[in-house]
Amino acid sequence: MTLLVNTVIWAGLAVLVMYTAAVLYMYLRQRALLYAPSLERPDPAACGVGDMQVVTLRTDDGLALNAWWLPPAHAEAPVALYCHGNAGSMADCAFKVAAYRASGMGVLLFDYRGYGGNAGRPTEQGLYADARSARRFLLEEQGVTEDRLVIHGESLGSGVATQLALEHPPAALVLEAAFISIPAVGKLQYPWLPVHRLTKDRYESLAKIGRIQAPVLVVHGEDDDLVPVDFGRRLHAAAREPKELVLLPGAGHADLFDFGAGERITGWVAETVEGALRARGQPRTPPGTEASGVVQG
Repeated sequence: MTLLVNTVIWAGLAVLVMYTAAVLYMYLRQRALLYAPSLERPDPAACGVGDMQVVTLRTDDGLALNAWWLPPAHAEAPVALYCHGNAGSMADCAFKVAAYRASGMGVLLFDYRGYGGNAGRPTEQGLYADARSARRFLLEEQGVTEDRLVIHGESLGSGVATQLALEHPPAALVLEAAFISIPAVGKLQYPWLPVHRLTKDRYESLAKIGRIQAPVLVVHGEDDDLVPVDFGRRLHAAAREPKELVLLPGAGHADLFDFGAGERITGWVAETVEGALRARGQPRTPPGTEASGVVQG
């Protein structure tokens, strides 16, 4: 009997030690798991967007970030500031420029610190600083006004975009395949871990979105197996009016543009942003540059 008790005790201790070691490993490695940057500096021509200008963003903490800039077709058109996801670089979302180009809108793609050959290490606060530098470039160097600025965030970038929109209300906020928080995603992937206590970079979008003073579009794939579609529904429910929810049947996490997301997004932007500009008496979009695919309520 004593031997059995000792065996159970030692087995329990062994399990506790292994669990503690696993928790410690995940805690120390969490940023390596969250951020998966490509270290190679991308080339716009190689990505099929050779007409985009290579520009440099300057962050408040002294970093130089690589970015690509496509000016709008005319001076009054909306401009999208695009915050990409956690993996690769801006090269992986270059194809999305086509929808903005077809609508006559401008778009700025940029790589975060530690991505695409940029110096630095990615962190939540660091990515927020990077997005601020992108906004500053558009407003101060390109003359884009806030009533034309659209902040577009994809996946991890949705957390970055939400924070930027909270700090500086844009003309519109677009959230593509967005999560409610990193701990919520982590709990789905690692249900055995106390992720809500251990997570450093949290991107608490659900807690922020109700305070954002801008129209919000949430676009989500119904078959997203990484960020559940329920997260998109919850973000939309918590956002203030005006807001729109577009759920794409058959779409997963990274293929929304294969299911018409580009046209739905630019159509909504045209209706929301350009409509507001016309209501204030500003020049309307010249003929031939209107977006198609207006999102239906």
